[in-house]
Amino acid sequence: MVIINHQQQIAMVNKMGWTGIFANYVNIKEFADAELKPKSKSEYTLIDRSIFGNEVYLLLEHKLTKEKVINVVLVNRNAGEWLYKEMSESVGPYYYNCADRLLVQSTCSYPDAIIWRNKCTEMRLKKNKNLRAAKELKGGEILKYEGEELIYVRPYNKSYGQLVCTTVENGKPYRYKTTDLVFPNA
Repeated sequence: MVIINHQQQIAMVNKMGWTGIFANYVNIKEFADAELKPKSKSEYTLIDRSIFGNEVYLLLEHKLTKEKVINVVLVNRNAGEWLYKEMSESVGPYYYNCADRLLVQSTCSYPDAIIWRNKCTEMRLKKNKNLRAAKELKGGEILKYEGEELIYVRPYNKSYGQLVCTTVENGKPYRYKTTDLVFPNA
């Protein structure tokens, strides 16, 4: 089914659980400003939002019950088509980059939502701990990735989000996410 919004010349399509919109937004923030807000007759009000890469986190408040819930929206852009998929924290999504300021405001009491919020906090603490440890590494130190020993070479980028390491076995350099590594000094 295709719905055309004649004011903005936007076509909407549904593709296997994703909603697609053909539009000329410049970036995810502009897309979120225009598309990821409750409609006028919605039962929810948008309280706050955070964006991490292609993940948009929305803090919504129910107008009657005042319950606050976080929705995770995955966004993908390809050749002028913006695809997005929205899910509630109550289903325990496997995306954990929600800002702390949203996490502390949610009042959703579903068990999976509570587990998800705790996992977001846990993942953020682990990421911060690993980033601190990565910045203290010296060339040649041994790290572990899924039980395999690696030799640290250098950071891949200035943020230390990824590191270049060689395998002990073949000496070839590979990139690894800092969050996936086990550090000797962490």
